Amino acid sequence: MSHNIGIVGAGSIGIGWAVVFATAGYRVHVCEVNEDAAQKALPRIKEIVSRLNHFGLESQSPEHICEFISVYSELAPALSNCDFVFEAGPENLEQKIDLLGAISEIVPDHAVISSSSSAITASSSGLKVKGRERFLIVHPANPPFLIRVAEIVTTPETQDTVVDRVSELLTQANMSPVQLHKEQLGFAFNRLQGALLREAYSLVADGVLSAPDVDTLVREGLALRWAVTGPFVTSHLNVPGGLRAHAARMGSSYYQMALDRENTQPWSPELVDQVASEIEMEHPLTNWEHDVQDRDDGIMLIAQARAAHSAR
Repeated sequence: MSHNIGIVGAGSIGIGWAVVFATAGYRVHVCEVNEDAAQKALPRIKEIVSRLNHFGLESQSPEHICEFISVYSELAPALSNCDFVFEAGPENLEQKIDLLGAISEIVPDHAVISSSSSAITASSSGLKVKGRERFLIVHPANPPFLIRVAEIVTTPETQDTVVDRVSELLTQANMSPVQLHKEQLGFAFNRLQGALLREAYSLVADGVLSAPDVDTLVREGLALRWAVTGPFVTSHLNVPGGLRAHAARMGSSYYQMALDRENTQPWSPELVDQVASEIEMEHPLTNWEHDVQDRDDGIMLIAQARAAHSAR
């Protein structure tokens, strides 16, 4: 396990990638040009690993994990010997085009270059990449060290061997890679998430539910099933006769529901303000960092329970 992993950006995704790969035993080289963010990188990683230790999800100490991680302020010293690079910069097309182009001029010719973009396609962001056959999207959920799935999205130029190398790396780092068969705006994870959000906003706009009650239905209902099975297996297990019987019973109803939303535009500033105001009653922005940690702790408890269940 001698791969050197380069990570560009020390925001939430960059830090998350660093934890994923360092805990798997890889050498990690983080580049962050913002001095404040760079100084906070290792303390933040120690804090995350400490929480993972607390919930029994990681046995190695924070100090030991940080021995695998170096932080730099410039691209060249960080990436010149890397085998894989994960760009995790701002979600801005122009910036990504220039940044990825610069990365491709520095890394070795054999290095795989990936972007962790949430929606910008590789065909759009890789215009200046030298050796586009080695470039692709690897989009993780946030935070990657807890929600251990990543989408692999290629371009027509991406070589199959590059996909194989990335898939093997992710698997060895205890991630679950999912390959999309073609580029799509928002990929798949965010399209699924966006579909639920669209309906959630629409239910509030129609006066059917308050924003907190929508969250309650998902948190106490749908999310519990989806934490064990996905939507297809959930449907398969909900009706005797399986998924075919479920589709025969509910398909036309779901189709009519979709027609209700055909021309819905739920992201108006007024509706977003209404929903945000309701949510901020229980989760004020002054408590944001605390609430993020509380969310992560909750996910860790679920991960702990899933690990125990799998070990039975």
